[in-house]
Amino acid sequence: MTIFIVLSLGCKDNTFMNSSGKKIGISLSISEIAEDIIMIEPELTDESLINPERIKRVFWDEEYVIIAETHKILVFSKEEGKFVRSIGSRGQGPGEFTGIRSVTIDGKFLKEFKTDSDWAVSDMNYINDELCLVVEQYSKKDEKGLFNHLSLYRLNDEFQITDSCTIRKAYFERTGLFTHPYEDFILPGNSTVFLYCSDLYHNQQNPAEIVLRDTLYRIVRNHLIPELKLKFKNNGIDTSGNKFIQLYNIYNSSL
Repeated sequence: MTIFIVLSLGCKDNTFMNSSGKKIGISLSISEIAEDIIMIEPELTDESLINPERIKRVFWDEEYVIIAETHKILVFSKEEGKFVRSIGSRGQGPGEFTGIRSVTIDGKFLKEFKTDSDWAVSDMNYINDELCLVVEQYSKKDEKGLFNHLSLYRLNDEFQITDSCTIRKAYFERTGLFTHPYEDFILPGNSTVFLYCSDLYHNQQNPAEIVLRDTLYRIVRNHLIPELKLKFKNNGIDTSGNKFIQLYNIYNSSL
C-alpha cells in the first residue's frame, strides 16, 4: 500500500538538472511503484500549516498520519486527514525543539530522542519491538585522519544500548560533510527490514565521495546483508572521475 499526502505547493517548474546543467523532464507512473493507493488531503488550519521545505519525515499507523517538520510534529487522522494536534515548537524549553532529526511511533507513544552534541540521530524506527537508532558521529579522528562514523544501535525500554553495528566509516580531508535532508535509512517491509545509506556531500553540488552508494541492505540482528544492488554505466562515474548520479534513497516495495 502507498499513501500520498496531497499538498498545495503552488506552481513550480517540474524539471531537474542533469550533470551538464541541462534541464530534463522526469515522469513516473504511479502504477509502476504501487498497487493500492490512499490519497490524504490534510486539513490545513492556522495551527496545522505545513512547510514542505522543513519536512523531515512522514509516516503513519492504523489511525494517524504524522508529519515531522524541523521544529514541530503535526498529527492528522488517516481516514479523513482531519487535523488532530500539533506537538512542539521552536525553542529550548519544555515541549520545544531546537531541531528535529527523526521521530517514530511504537503504537502508543510518539518518541523523539535527544542526545548530546557528539551524536546526531539521523533516523529511528522499531525493529521487532526494539527501538533502533541510526547515529552519525562527525569529524572523529584516529591515526588515519578525520572520519565520519555511522552506526546502527538497538535500545531497550530504558534507552540503554543492547547491540550495535557499523554502517559506514568514511575518511575525508576536511570537515563540513552532510547527507541530503530527506534521508530515511531504516525501511520496514512486510516481513523484512531494509537499510539504505546515502551519499555524503560537501554541498548540494559537490559530492564528498567518488564511490556511488548503490546497495540496499537487509538488517538481520547486528548484520547488514546486501539485498539489492543498482547498476549504472561506469558505476555512475564520468570520464573526469566525477559522479553524474546522486542517489537519495532506495526502496524495495515488493516485500
